[in-house]
Amino acid sequence: MTNPLLLSAELPAFSAIKPEHVQPAIEQLLQHNRDQIHAVLASENELTWDALVMPLEKLDDQLSHCLLYTSPSPRDRTRSR
Repeated sequence: MTNPLLLSAELPAFSAIKPEHVQPAIEQLLQHNRDQIHAVLASENELTWDALVMPLEKLDDQLSHCLLYTSPSPRDRTRSR
């Protein structure tokens, strides 16, 4: 089964997201990011903005996209107090 948090749509299929999707999605994205960071650093390319920072920005965007839709809203955080 496909994890809706890992699909590359502008907005996730909110009705398909279940609590059990969150941890596997975050773990998969973190492992993917670690692998990509190791690959970038191990490459023999000169560490320029395009070769280092741009790939890191893309990885950050993917993780942020997932976290955005799994984090409690500020309103939810104030309700729990």
